[in-house]
Amino acid sequence: MYGRVLDKDMKEVYVSWLRQSISHSHDCEELYKHAWEVAQKAADLLRNRYGVSRIRVFGSLVHKDNFHPGSDIDLAVEGLKSSDYWKALSSVLFLDDKLTVEIVDRAICRPELWEVVEREGIDL
Repeated sequence: MYGRVLDKDMKEVYVSWLRQSISHSHDCEELYKHAWEVAQKAADLLRNRYGVSRIRVFGSLVHKDNFHPGSDIDLAVEGLKSSDYWKALSSVLFLDDKLTVEIVDRAICRPELWEVVEREGIDL
């Protein structure tokens, strides 16, 4: 009898876990789509307000399997005046209430990171 109760409890735990996984997967897919929209919005802002000439998305947004609810949006930029860096960052950092946007400026980026940006990034 004890084994049957445990089996029943485990089935309930499994079913509950499965439902949460499906729900989480759907939520994550929606957030992923939303993240691309936010990335484009940030890119438009950086181009129009700060004259940035090139913007590439990199990091978890280009590796969908690594994207999760705690992910941020990583943008690599070229053509940003050094005097505008902090203003530009503050303009996009909290552009959205669900996701933060980070920028990496090529002018001050470590060469190893820029190699990753060039190899794996996607132009916006």
